[in-house]
Amino acid sequence: MDFYLIAADRASQQIVQEAFRRAAADEQPHAVWFLSFLMRT
Repeated sequence: MDFYLIAADRASQQIVQEAFRRAAADEQPHAVWFLSFLMRT
């Protein structure tokens, strides 16, 4: 998720920034699930 946000910040074109931010938003639930899985053990 952080990779996509950093890429969005570095992109010069707004359409590319929006695409990376959408990808980051899509990855956020996966990151939350993964962290909750790690915290169980």
